[in-house]
Amino acid sequence: MSDAIIQQIISVIAVLVGVAVGAIATYFANYRLKMYELNYLQEKEANMQIRDCCASFISEANRLVVLSMQEKISDKKEIITLTTHYTNIELLCSKNIIKAARDIFDLILSLHGQIDGSTNATYAELRKEFINVIKQDIKTQT
Repeated sequence: MSDAIIQQIISVIAVLVGVAVGAIATYFANYRLKMYELNYLQEKEANMQIRDCCASFISEANRLVVLSMQEKISDKKEIITLTTHYTNIELLCSKNIIKAARDIFDLILSLHGQIDGSTNATYAELRKEFINVIKQDIKTQT
């Protein structure tokens, strides 16, 4: 073969190798970007679930605290919704959030005379602590 043909073959092979390397680099860059995007969306969804769960819990706790100012709960079915929200917190949240929620749960039970509770903390203090723990937990996850 002549030198001109060899040079053309080398040029074609070099171009094909360059295209292959570029395609592989693009593939892995896009793969990594998509994985990062997926992880970000999963974390965002988890944070939204935690926020919704905790907001439902605190909303029900507020209702029961106000109710305790009017009357004590005689029907234990009133506590079921709060128990459901607390269970969701146990499933989704960190230990710090669970502890803060448990303190609120115990206070509400004691306010309604369901358990003997002796806590010096008020509901407002416990609620503020609960919200702060949630904010800290979400910050550390992002």
